[in-house]
Amino acid sequence: MLIGAGAPRTLAIAARYADIWNCATPDGDLDSMTTILRARVDRFTAACEDCGRDPATVRRSLLLWSADADPWAAKGAFERLIERFSPLGFSDFIALMPLPERTEVLDHFTDTVLRKRSAAW
Repeated sequence: MLIGAGAPRTLAIAARYADIWNCATPDGDLDSMTTILRARVDRFTAACEDCGRDPATVRRSLLLWSADADPWAAKGAFERLIERFSPLGFSDFIALMPLPERTEVLDHFTDTVLRKRSAAW
């Protein structure tokens, strides 16, 4: 079960019951996003520990939501976002479909990146 959570009460619910915890990228540049997400991960880890659950037993999912975390901005953008946020423990990444004028970036991602990395993921 995937549970999106950020506030203390929902974090406690996710910590207790979720198979996957999800949150979204905040607004701001990538450095400030990383700082904010690190704090969210720390709060989620603490919520897991508070209910006696090993935080490593919950997968972490990230919705790439803000404009500065647009995975379709250019070829390689999705990979760079994965490389940036994976060290925080995120293993699952969610992106909205690109605008029609950016489908070439989607094609590049599916044709090259996913094929190359699917074995590693």
